[in-house]
Amino acid sequence: MKNGLLILFLLGASLSACYQSYRSVLVADSYNEEENLSTLTLIPYGEINIPGKWKKTHYNESSSQHYFDNEDSVTLAVTLNPQENYSFYTKSMNDSSFVSAFYQWEKSYFEKQGVQIKKLEQGNNYIIWSAKAEGVNSVFLYGSKRNIAYNLGFLDNLWEDKKRISFLKKLFENN
Repeated sequence: MKNGLLILFLLGASLSACYQSYRSVLVADSYNEEENLSTLTLIPYGEINIPGKWKKTHYNESSSQHYFDNEDSVTLAVTLNPQENYSFYTKSMNDSSFVSAFYQWEKSYFEKQGVQIKKLEQGNNYIIWSAKAEGVNSVFLYGSKRNIAYNLGFLDNLWEDKKRISFLKKLFENN
């Protein structure tokens, strides 16, 4: 009997721990024609206001990336996640150290896949970098604010790097 109660207690505790680590996210996207602003809302993480008209095309559940295309077929990927969702995260990290670890983690992974990685710019709480493979040069901004990790990126070559970098910086700074 005692063993049965102990097993039930342990099972309940482990299910409770799993339940507490799971968090539902409410997702909405919209376009405000008056302000020429597209918005991705991820409750409880926040929202991203994207300048211009962007239409959400799909969502990648494994990476938590929301994909948007504009009228010129430029593809923008947007992810907001709590820092604690990442395997390399430690409680002692500030925004700057988190972003550095995030970049190194991705850099290591992509280099093992044969992708050329280049750091383009670094700020206090963001890094902009490129990933080149098979004729595609993607540009990403990894940032962190208020314990939320930002992964913003252009996955195609339709805009010049200078325009993509400027857009990503403004997008991060304004959100």
